[in-house]
Amino acid sequence: MALDLEGVPPQWRERIASLPVEQQEIMLRGMAAVFKAPAEPKLPEPPSVDDRDLLRQALYPRRDLADEPLSAREQAEFDALVSTPGGESTAAPGVYNQPVKMLTVGEVAQALGISSTGVRRLIKSRRLPAFTMFKTVRVRSDLVWALRNRPDLTPGLIGDGPAYRPNHCAMDPFKGVPVEQVAAQLRVHPQTLRRWDRHYRNNEIKMWSHAGRGEEAAVMSKTLSLHHIPFEKSQLRFVSRLDMHGASPEVKRTIADALRRIDRAPVRPDQVRRNQRLSDAATGQRLFTYPEVAAFLHLTPSGARKAIMSAGIPVQILGGVARVRYDDMVHLMLTRHNKALRKNQPWMPVAKPESPQLIPIADAANRMGVTVRTVRRWIAAKKIVGVIRDEALWIRVADLQAHGERDELSARRDRRRAQASETVARGATLTSGHFASFLHWLRYTSPEVDLHDALHTRSSAAELGGCRPVVIENLVREGLIPAQRHGRELRIRTMDLYAAAVFSAKVARMCPKLKPKDVRERHSVIGEYLSFEQAAARLKRPVSEVRRLVAEKALLTVRFGQVHRLHVSEIEGPGLVRFKKIAEPYPPLKYHRSFSQMTVNEAADELGLSERTVLRWVRSGALLGAYASRKKWRWNSYGVPVKVDVPTNRGGALLSARTVIAARRLRQVRGLQPRDLIEVTRGQLSAGNYPELKPWQEFMLVDDLSVA
Repeated sequence: MALDLEGVPPQWRERIASLPVEQQEIMLRGMAAVFKAPAEPKLPEPPSVDDRDLLRQALYPRRDLADEPLSAREQAEFDALVSTPGGESTAAPGVYNQPVKMLTVGEVAQALGISSTGVRRLIKSRRLPAFTMFKTVRVRSDLVWALRNRPDLTPGLIGDGPAYRPNHCAMDPFKGVPVEQVAAQLRVHPQTLRRWDRHYRNNEIKMWSHAGRGEEAAVMSKTLSLHHIPFEKSQLRFVSRLDMHGASPEVKRTIADALRRIDRAPVRPDQVRRNQRLSDAATGQRLFTYPEVAAFLHLTPSGARKAIMSAGIPVQILGGVARVRYDDMVHLMLTRHNKALRKNQPWMPVAKPESPQLIPIADAANRMGVTVRTVRRWIAAKKIVGVIRDEALWIRVADLQAHGERDELSARRDRRRAQASETVARGATLTSGHFASFLHWLRYTSPEVDLHDALHTRSSAAELGGCRPVVIENLVREGLIPAQRHGRELRIRTMDLYAAAVFSAKVARMCPKLKPKDVRERHSVIGEYLSFEQAAARLKRPVSEVRRLVAEKALLTVRFGQVHRLHVSEIEGPGLVRFKKIAEPYPPLKYHRSFSQMTVNEAADELGLSERTVLRWVRSGALLGAYASRKKWRWNSYGVPVKVDVPTNRGGALLSARTVIAARRLRQVRGLQPRDLIEVTRGQLSAGNYPELKPWQEFMLVDDLSVA
């Protein structure tokens, strides 16, 4: 008897027809029961809400904003929170925070969503200021942004309005920006700028002016400021008086004198004029001539010269004139003052001011890595200037910095020693500390393992890897297999051999027996070698602390070529005990905290973000925070002890729970974080007896409600 298979899906008909009749009937009954099963009830969707309305309800639930509008601080906080990543519509920032560019008419039209004709109409009506030079038209990007996002910001009649972003330094009549850089800013050819300069060169009104010749040509900063073309201070350079076109000899001499007064750039000694004022390039202090020293000390020039020579003060001959440093002149004045004091008032103490610009010769020799005798030879050979103060020899800090903290010979000697030690190791980077930590960990975790089987020599490692000993030696020299040189022999850990085959394809190719057989074996090998982040998670310490301990050699690492790892023996078992001794955990902060405040860590867990992101939100104003404080007794101005709030150490911060909860709900509505689950049963859904759903919540179907 054939059964009716009319309602059976086509993909099941052939399979059911091949079964016996009894099994066909059982199969059809089961399928009918499945098809007649009640469908899962559809859970109601959470209501949709605007981001701004959600934040108003979360931040100000009992406040009528129509009667009591937001203050400037509250509005800034509200806009910053709305502007956090994830929202479709973000609030317009208060100012233009991008580098200013010069846009073409087509780019302005695309940014404003209008035609090029509309842009030219805005420029002609002066609603959008533009730089126009013949057929070249350029518009500043900050003006375009202000026209689109902040219509309340106006450019002003002469370009001094709030719509302009302050993006250039003060105008300097003797400085300019190279022509190539200005051409790149305006996106025109440099020859176009030179044609503008030739056109206005003989005109009385200088709308565009250059200075310099050839590759040294520059557009003067006055011209750039006139046309509101952005430039940076680092782009400016001085223009020589010889490069000023169209200037008379009197004007050129005036410009040269002004440049000598304001130019702080180093000049060659052969370019120094006799009456030119100079400053030391190293210290920035003035250099005084004999007449100036004489006027300062109320002496004749001849008397000043004799006093300087008798005091042993070194002088510099620049421009044919002897010059004295400022600190030497002050020292000479104090010496003469003390001499007169001892003669007229011997009971008065002499003045001995400390000079931070001088250091003893012994300290200078130590910082340069040489002996005191070597420094004295350099002073005699005039390679470095020595200063006599209080019958002792000193070195100026500026001269020491110019000479170098360490002598080149000493640095070269240290480099040779380091290279010699690396040559002796020849790629073997493991130390006795690695093996001590590993053996203690092995006794702790696997006491049944023979310690001799955990270590290999060059020949036994080659036998284990299925290669020749010379291959192991070459891989060790390349740094692909960690090892330690013990005389002429190598000491290699067994686990490092298998790990090297996992981290390096070359080791797996050269030593075929070390290659892992399957994924499980590969994962078991990698599991013993941790990255810095994994080690920090196990130790519950910051990654920065782990990196610091690695740099200080408190935690010993293993390198497989470019792969840098920590073995578990450093942070498990005896290694963990040793780690806790050398790196004690931070003591918990003691601070005064109310119920409406959260720590940065708690806020990060609440928002599903990193602590760095939370701190960035605090700096942007999206989250309110303040430094954590604790109550301490202090004496007030009346002499009464009172308890005051004192900030805790390490700059601990506490955040407002109100803003954190509002940010969490905003992220949940935007789909960046799981919504809060509300448990409901099928009976509640069928009867319509379920709680009202909030925008940041969603229902979860359960069999029975859990009782807390």
